[in-house]
Amino acid sequence: MVYHRHHATIARFGYPRERYLLERNALATIFKNYGDDRLARILPASLLLALARGLDDDELDLPDFSIHADAPALESVELPPLSAAHLAAVRDFARSLDDLAAKREVVQAQRRRGDRAVMRLFGQSLRPNVVRSDFLDAFEQTVRAFDLDDHARPRSHVLIVTQDAIGERMAGPAIRCWEMAKLLAAIHEVVLASTQRADLTHPSFTSTVVTDHNIDELLAPAEVVIFQGFVMHQFPQIEAFDGHVLVDIYDPFHLEGLNLRKQEVPAERWATAKSDVDVLNDQLARADFMVCASEKQRDFWLGQLASIGRINPATFDTDESLRAVGRGRLQLVRPADAGAGRGPPGRRGRLRQAVLHGRGASQRGRAENGHGRRGARARRRAGRGRPPRVLQRRLDPL
Repeated sequence: MVYHRHHATIARFGYPRERYLLERNALATIFKNYGDDRLARILPASLLLALARGLDDDELDLPDFSIHADAPALESVELPPLSAAHLAAVRDFARSLDDLAAKREVVQAQRRRGDRAVMRLFGQSLRPNVVRSDFLDAFEQTVRAFDLDDHARPRSHVLIVTQDAIGERMAGPAIRCWEMAKLLAAIHEVVLASTQRADLTHPSFTSTVVTDHNIDELLAPAEVVIFQGFVMHQFPQIEAFDGHVLVDIYDPFHLEGLNLRKQEVPAERWATAKSDVDVLNDQLARADFMVCASEKQRDFWLGQLASIGRINPATFDTDESLRAVGRGRLQLVRPADAGAGRGPPGRRGRLRQAVLHGRGASQRGRAENGHGRRGARARRRAGRGRPPRVLQRRLDPL
């Protein structure tokens, strides 16, 4: 067993030298370890804050450096040792960039996890370490200017569940879930689970099969659950889930069933239609967020939400446009222009877009939505092609 006495050595050299090492080494650690995308934002912000910490000293009396008619010439400025330590740390960091670049290359080549996965290990990655009001103001402005609240946020765990098979040939709902997983995996830990089979893999997220035996295991680390169709009916654990639930309601299956069951005997058809509505209303009542496919769909779903009481005086007073509906966290996301291009997703602030493509004209899409807990009733979707869907995501809890 080894005992370490804190500051046993550095105390002999004084706090300014210790501060110099802390600031210089922190900049070196940031430079070596962050990935390219986040380094471009976090390093300049860290340099600004390193200087701001050093200049926020009661012993420092900086003169007015503004230029005006009566501005006197500045012969000299005295710096206290602590402020000088910060300047020396930035200077020596800059002088060692060639050596640090070689070390960075080795570190980045050996990485197996992205920045967000690592940052999840830090409980408060954006906590200021100086509480003086001037520094806190500079800190908050720096966080906003470099969008650090987004780029320094740790990864969340997202579970996406589909009732369709995941493979080389997928039905429309599975394609939609696959594209959601690809989009969200850029900034989160994502598991895509199918109730049937998962034969296709992706380097950015995990694909697996969900059953009654492992649903609790999949839900345990999740902070957000996304699903379509009858998934919550099949796995009622989702209704009791403590995290956020996003329901993808682009498919009004209760209307689809009216046409698919036209040949059934009336008693069975009426009973199944009522069951479909009950299943849908249960998930609308539980949902924290919802996504749909068009403005026309949005109008339809607002009516359904009103029928179960989720549009009420409280939600209306919160947002008369009803773009934010429900228990404060529910957002019925407005779809972007359905004619958007098929190129890379754009970015507007924190709003990300993902183009979710349906089957082409030569590939007949089929989805099997189970009715009842075991999903015994299969449904064939009509039509060959589906137009591209553009999903706008605004999941602030992520």
